[in-house]
Amino acid sequence: MLPSHLKFYTKHGISPVRYLAASVQEHFERRASLYRSLGLVPLVFRGARCLEVAVGSGQNSLYISSLAPESLTLVEPNPTGVREIRELYDKTEVPHTPPVLVESTLQEYSPSHKFDIVICENWLGKAPGERMLLRKLAGFLEHHGMMVITTVPPAGFLPNMVRRALAVKYCDPRLSFDKRTETLVEMFQPHLSTITSMTRSATDWVQDNMINPAYFDLCITIPDVLRDLDGEVTALSTNPSFACDWRWFKSLHGDARGFNRHMVHEYEAALHNFMDYQLLFSGPDRQMNRKLEMSCVEFVESVRAYERAAVEDGDKNSALETAITNLEMIVRQLGDCPGQIRSGLEAGLGLLRADSDECGTVGAPSPFSRLFGRETVYLSMIRS
Repeated sequence: MLPSHLKFYTKHGISPVRYLAASVQEHFERRASLYRSLGLVPLVFRGARCLEVAVGSGQNSLYISSLAPESLTLVEPNPTGVREIRELYDKTEVPHTPPVLVESTLQEYSPSHKFDIVICENWLGKAPGERMLLRKLAGFLEHHGMMVITTVPPAGFLPNMVRRALAVKYCDPRLSFDKRTETLVEMFQPHLSTITSMTRSATDWVQDNMINPAYFDLCITIPDVLRDLDGEVTALSTNPSFACDWRWFKSLHGDARGFNRHMVHEYEAALHNFMDYQLLFSGPDRQMNRKLEMSCVEFVESVRAYERAAVEDGDKNSALETAITNLEMIVRQLGDCPGQIRSGLEAGLGLLRADSDECGTVGAPSPFSRLFGRETVYLSMIRS
């Protein structure tokens, strides 16, 4: 059976998605900025029937409830998350539409009506069952309803996949959950401290990204989603915003509209810029980018195989060599990319090749420490 976020969370009694913010206002401004970029200005929510699935701690839903929707339905099966959602709404002083909390999995959920807005963040990925659930979600939408999901481009996934390999090499996956958490926080806290506007604790980040076995399957791309939902939805916008459309609106009718086709075209042109969240640069052509993406997918699977070998007493040395070979291929494919990306990946390679397994080596400052990708890409869509 494929690993799932829910099974991992309930096994350890966690909900590692809590949002750290200095104030409610700061949090709301961030959410407003996100939805603005996706074409969902506050007026879109007013009087709308809204659904959010995999709500986590509920903090993001509080912003939506403050915008006076007609209704807000929250679907969350994790008991820890359910408790945190109830506590949040019991304590809040923000005027809001009281949500309907459904303690259910999406697989079991069957609404009595359709929704104007459907949101699902940081859950559905590339596993076959989850891609079926993506289609189920789209089926909940009213005609011209809007849907927001998250995707993970392989190039954006790459830096943290290097970290995942380092987590296996420098911290035995067979250690207890608490010991692994403690050790990996020590390893990666210095890396996380380089990120501006970080909103998760190091503990939550480590448990969800470096230990959670379902993390590997988050890597679903915008083209994947639009192929799965072809004929049902049209792409609207993304965050970060990378798609530029210079076409004259008077020409956009019939087959010429092609919003999904245009979004995929723009994605392929921009995907190299997901590799480093601090940089934008002119990259190779779309064909080269497609090859780079395939290499990143192969690296993800080689890291998964390396972790599995370490857990199951397999040939982990051979598996590590395969992962290193795949990462070397990616570095070669990058050509004349900015030096700090190349030097960061080469520093990561050095840590993977090292004879030492002292975890402090990973946390020491290096060109790799600051390398994080644009891992999460939001996509908004309209029901056709």
